[in-house]
Amino acid sequence: MKRDQSSGETLLTPAEVAALFRVDPKTVTAHAGALFLNDRSMVVPPHSETTATSRCMITSDGDKTRELKIIGINGHYHFRGHQFDAYRVNADGSRGELLYEYKGFDQPVFQQYSDNPIVLHKGEGLEWQCTYQNDTDKTFLFGPDAAIQEHCILFGSYYPTDTVQEAITCLHDKDAKGNDVSSVHIVH
Repeated sequence: MKRDQSSGETLLTPAEVAALFRVDPKTVTAHAGALFLNDRSMVVPPHSETTATSRCMITSDGDKTRELKIIGINGHYHFRGHQFDAYRVNADGSRGELLYEYKGFDQPVFQQYSDNPIVLHKGEGLEWQCTYQNDTDKTFLFGPDAAIQEHCILFGSYYPTDTVQEAITCLHDKDAKGNDVSSVHIVH
């Protein structure tokens, strides 16, 4: 990916564009689902370098636990972000190996693992973190307006799914008392 100097537009190279091919439905052995992991609690204080960290146990728990194969992930933040990392969370809650790393202020790249998927075993999850540099007098909170707000979101794709249009969303936020809370939803 590169930025056009005259327009500021982000341009994709041919290798970064996904190619779609029609397949015979009878040959499909698994469907891919979408991951959307969102940290709505992140805060970027003035005159600081800050890292917001979230985690989500996306393989579920109890009798719904299952193995997932991650075939691609990418991070997202606004222009104050300068590093995005994602790690495995082991079943015992400890942080595992680094799975994704992007350094730069521009949109983090989509990393594909289609030939060698990341296998998340039952009881494991993902931890993602965004590091920001704020040289202003303002505090930036979660929101869509890049001029006055920030993001820390992990997008991805995984398989297998239980339904054709399945997705997993995870929301990290604060409750009314300021405690960290996370919720995982499997959308069928």
